Amino acid sequence: MIDGGTGIATIFAGLFKDKENWRVLLGAVAIGAGSMLILSFFPPSFGLGELFLKSRPYMIMAVVIACALLLAIIIEERRNARAAYLKNNARMLERNQRLHKLTQDEKPILKEYIDQRVRSREFSLMNGTVAALVRNGILYRSAEDGLVHSWAFSIEQWAFEYLDQNRALLD
Repeated sequence: MIDGGTGIATIFAGLFKDKENWRVLLGAVAIGAGSMLILSFFPPSFGLGELFLKSRPYMIMAVVIACALLLAIIIEERRNARAAYLKNNARMLERNQRLHKLTQDEKPILKEYIDQRVRSREFSLMNGTVAALVRNGILYRSAEDGLVHSWAFSIEQWAFEYLDQNRALLD
């Protein structure tokens, strides 16, 4: 048998694993406590004036803590989004730099994709140049089965677009 404290703790732990749930809870606390705090400045009504006055310090603390935690979550999410953006930009820069360093053997292979406006071509499995392009993430094997001596290889979308815009790299 689970005692009440453990059961409630388990429920809260399950509910607030996700940051979105925390945002909702903290927003509700901030709005609720803020509303009560604002009401405490008006003349007492419904006999709640004394309750509002006595609980004002707690409401202020609840609003400040909830807003601080919401701000911390927002700052963390912005920081994580910026880090992901910078990481993605660094990876794209690295990929594009690789396209600027194509060998004389790689250029004609990629030029055929761009000139013929095709996304997939067949090459021998023994073609070392194609294997290097696959290893560098420019091409990928687009099918699990092929002919006896050849397979279909497709060009990555980002590589196709970049080479199409920078055709001089293939000369």
